Amino acid sequence: MGIQYVTVKVDTSGLFQPVGAAVGVVGIIGPAPSAGPGFSNPTLFTRALTGAGNEPYARVVPVLRVATAAGHAPLDPTGNAIANTSWAQPKDSHNNVIGPYQLVDTSVQPPNFEPLSVDVATRTLRRRNGAIFQAGDTNATIVIDYFSIASKTVTGAAQYWGVPLDTSGQPVSNLLMKPDADPATSFVDLSGTALTIDGTLGVPNGGTGKPKGADGTVYYRVTFDICPLAKSINLALNNGALKVWAYRLDSWDSFDASSPALADFSNRQINLVCLSANSNPDQITTLRNHVEASSPNDAGGGGTRPRMGIAMLPEGGEGFTADGTGERLYIDIVRTIDDIAFRLKATLTSPQVIGTLRINRSGLRILTSIVRAMLNARVAEGEIDSYAIDIPIQAIAEKDPKDRTAEEQQQLQQVQNSRQLAFNVSVGYAGAIHQLVVTLKFI
Repeated sequence: MGIQYVTVKVDTSGLFQPVGAAVGVVGIIGPAPSAGPGFSNPTLFTRALTGAGNEPYARVVPVLRVATAAGHAPLDPTGNAIANTSWAQPKDSHNNVIGPYQLVDTSVQPPNFEPLSVDVATRTLRRRNGAIFQAGDTNATIVIDYFSIASKTVTGAAQYWGVPLDTSGQPVSNLLMKPDADPATSFVDLSGTALTIDGTLGVPNGGTGKPKGADGTVYYRVTFDICPLAKSINLALNNGALKVWAYRLDSWDSFDASSPALADFSNRQINLVCLSANSNPDQITTLRNHVEASSPNDAGGGGTRPRMGIAMLPEGGEGFTADGTGERLYIDIVRTIDDIAFRLKATLTSPQVIGTLRINRSGLRILTSIVRAMLNARVAEGEIDSYAIDIPIQAIAEKDPKDRTAEEQQQLQQVQNSRQLAFNVSVGYAGAIHQLVVTLKFI
């Protein structure tokens, strides 16, 4: 009979990019102000963002959230005003103003003027001596936000306003910004007087592009920045991500199991899913549930969509995973497993292996050499220390047919008839350094 030649197409849709630098393909979810229509969501990024006008996320003004009521006290994460805080100007013994508006502790009366500074890193207020301002017997927590310079930041009437921060992270004196108003008309001073913009907001165009008081004074210290989602994208790319899928949420969107972001990411080839600038425990739980549903615990050992979730935890939850087995405590272990699993799949699903190699002595020897070549490269790179390959049926295939027992011959024929070859690969892995404990002794 004639022989028909056919082309064998290997389906690699379930495979991932190599996880170079233990990263791979990253998906990030977070709120960001839209730069306008015409940009897809999610958006794929392969280069860092700069805040240019042709990018999907508008530039922002970093602000301290404050109450809309008179006094404009800073708000805590629950939306409540922090007690004993307000804005005031220092005065001399004759009640003359001698300085700009500052955020102060109102429980300390003049002449003991007690200004407070904003600590952006810890989301707290600090006194002059460095002590954290407390509400009751706990540290008062503030909310740092980012208001769009392209359109309204929130829909409807805002429950909060913002005090713009300067380049050092401190409030700009006597300046407020409304998130529910058009940016060009959103600035007022502490007395409620509307301010104009000197040129175009955020873009020096025949002016400074900054708010201007009624007396013509320009608020030069106002700064403009890229949003936290853009910063998260840049951080991922700068730390080895091959590409980043970013799903933009509006600031008023809730994030839970019903989020369209999770539904979208479930169908994409993504290695790591992150929340941008988010340490909310409930939303971290949502992220974990998504990862477990999309990528079972054994995904690295043979699943088609190995995936991890990355979230911010208190200082010291560093590098750990929430893997339920207790055997893979560190992120680098899981990423290495994913990487080796990917490379094995990519190597073994090539037409030179599938549909070509035979389940016999020569075929299994070639298969072993192919796998060894791939693993030797990983040893040379220092990713793993050692490895072992175990193909249970190979010992039988290596025997001459006359030397095989009836049971061994049956086992070999069973594998040949089913055309399914099972084998095991074990690797030796040296843990990465996470902490250095150095003891110095002077003698």
